[in-house]
Amino acid sequence: MNSTDKLSDVEKKVFDELRNESHLFPRQKVVSRLKKEGLINSSKKHWWNLAAAAIIFFVGISLGLLYQFRAPAKDTYNYMLVLYEDQEFRAGDPQQMFEEYSKWMDSIEKMGVAITGQELRSTSLIINPSGYEDNPKITISGFFLLQATSITEVKTIASGSPHLTYGGRIEIKEYMKR
Repeated sequence: MNSTDKLSDVEKKVFDELRNESHLFPRQKVVSRLKKEGLINSSKKHWWNLAAAAIIFFVGISLGLLYQFRAPAKDTYNYMLVLYEDQEFRAGDPQQMFEEYSKWMDSIEKMGVAITGQELRSTSLIINPSGYEDNPKITISGFFLLQATSITEVKTIASGSPHLTYGGRIEIKEYMKR
């Protein structure tokens, strides 16, 4: 004990008595007296605390590993579907189209494939070496990012897109991995 520790009056009394009588008491009696006075914890359940901590630790590790293998990370998309529109494209009711694309995306997520996407405005500007082209003959109207296991899976997903039913085209691009 150092000089910065402060003892209560009860603690001082017990320690003084123990100091004066310690040569008379075996070690167990000293511990027993300290427990009786409530100065040390007499609980024999400390191994339960260790067991509970170990169980919680291993459950946490198990859940972490399970989540790691089941949930895709946000930056692991490996394919892109590029949606094109040209003079053949015939848009439907915007709300109906939105619902169709949403339903299609939901079905892909139910397959366990991560997907995100964005619709793009119909106006675009292409910059080329000779200047600008305001209204290209074909435009990119949106894109989807997928985390798929194979190009075959992506082909199946793309072929079910509502974009094709309106006369659009879809380009599949795989991310470069270096």
